[in-house]
Amino acid sequence: MREKSTGENNRNSFGIFFVNAAYKPPVSNESLIDENFYKPDFAKVVKIVPKQLVELEIPIETAQNFGLTFMVYSQISATLFNDNGMIDGKNLTKTSEANVWFRSIYVDKNVTAGTWKLKLENTSDKELEAVLATWKNAVK
Repeated sequence: MREKSTGENNRNSFGIFFVNAAYKPPVSNESLIDENFYKPDFAKVVKIVPKQLVELEIPIETAQNFGLTFMVYSQISATLFNDNGMIDGKNLTKTSEANVWFRSIYVDKNVTAGTWKLKLENTSDKELEAVLATWKNAVK
């Protein structure tokens, strides 16, 4: 009588085909990828005391578009101002966007090099931390 396979070392098992799988970005010319390919343009961790507003300077490079991704509690509002002081994006508390692990602000237009500002407001009664990173030239 043949023993029932547990799936380990069984070539007919679905999972075995993924044992040697690895992620590789969909770029046709591998010479375009360097050691900085996946590094964010800017990254920072900041603590925000209760009921306070923190303003961060964000260096921006010339790009086709720009994005900011961050992890914060839903009690923190984020507002992004361009180098002319105009609001270019926001992700506020008490919205559906505030209730996800990774929150983002995406600017879908050409941007020029400069210093933008991000205002983070902690509306809670506890000190909270924000982890953020920027990126550019998202493929459409």
